[in-house]
Amino acid sequence: MGKSREPDTENEETVTEEHLLFGALGDHPKTKTLAALINAPEKDFNITEIADYADIKRDTVYKYIDELRAWGLIEKTRKVGNSQMYALNTDSDAAEALSEMEWHLMEHLAEKEAAGELDIDNNPVPE
Repeated sequence: MGKSREPDTENEETVTEEHLLFGALGDHPKTKTLAALINAPEKDFNITEIADYADIKRDTVYKYIDELRAWGLIEKTRKVGNSQMYALNTDSDAAEALSEMEWHLMEHLAEKEAAGELDIDNNPVPE
């Protein structure tokens, strides 16, 4: 895979609690891991970087990484020194569907906002 992560220490961010997947699916560590990789589908990350971006512990990433790989959502890309690199599996229909889901959630949230149908925490209000 030709994916690479450019070092950019000034602009490194974590996946925030406002990530739309969290609102719909909860903030489970697997969701946080996927959200981190969905935010940068063109890049690959080692376990420490995933943990940093997902704002979870490295041990937690290790706990779920193989399960996410088994589902075809994440793939191994390359080794850099002793570090295995991982990325969103952009060839996976399931991973693509999750990425598209985030866009649809954004559109839905925008519609609810325009209609004044958000609660105090900016979550859609049930009809």
